[in-house]
Amino acid sequence: ANHSKSWWVYLKEVEQFLNDSHRFALIHKNEWLSNPKTPEKLLSKKECLEQLHEELKKSPRSLCLACYKNSGLMSQGFIVHDKWPDLKT
Repeated sequence: ANHSKSWWVYLKEVEQFLNDSHRFALIHKNEWLSNPKTPEKLLSKKECLEQLHEELKKSPRSLCLACYKNSGLMSQGFIVHDKWPDLKT
């Protein structure tokens, strides 16, 4: 019951998936398996979408995203390229 559940969505689905009232942070790989530290600056949905698109233009790797409400971690999961898993690196 205490297991942290996560999710994954394609980049093309992320805008509809993310909650407008939440704040967001990209999570570094060394924090993927734990509860990430709450960063000082959390991103709005608009800022998050912009950063996700920029990061995924540069790299074929999936991105881990944490979702916060009132500075409390709500969930975390992965944003993957639209062509995943057939993406050629």
